[in-house]
Amino acid sequence: MKLPKTITSVIQFYSGHKAIFEKLKIDMNYYKIKSGRAIFPEKVIAERWFECLLEARPDSKSLLSFCGMPYEIENSNHTGCVDRDLLNAMGFSEFAEIQPGRQRPGCKCVIKKKQACNDSCDHGCKYCYAHKENSY
Repeated sequence: MKLPKTITSVIQFYSGHKAIFEKLKIDMNYYKIKSGRAIFPEKVIAERWFECLLEARPDSKSLLSFCGMPYEIENSNHTGCVDRDLLNAMGFSEFAEIQPGRQRPGCKCVIKKKQACNDSCDHGCKYCYAHKENSY
């Protein structure tokens, strides 16, 4: 059985997330790295997250990918949450790639997220840029 690729990110803080962070009891003392409009936790938090993912799925190291962080985690992939593999799996073989430097800092996505689905995706993902009603 082929293991699925896992795309992950440490949760980023934007000004509109204050209530969510409070509800989840996220310790803001670790959030010290500003990148664009977002504030990220210290790199050690992402490194620990990566270690936990590897503990849970040790055979999937090459399938774990980080998205949108202002730092790189050693021995991990940094492909972006919308990469060529994902687009090909969704049936997109041709697409207009976004120009380097036109995304927020740390973002490595190959297209704009809404461009992938034209607001018509019916997968129903809870966290999806294509549908405002599903975004948290």
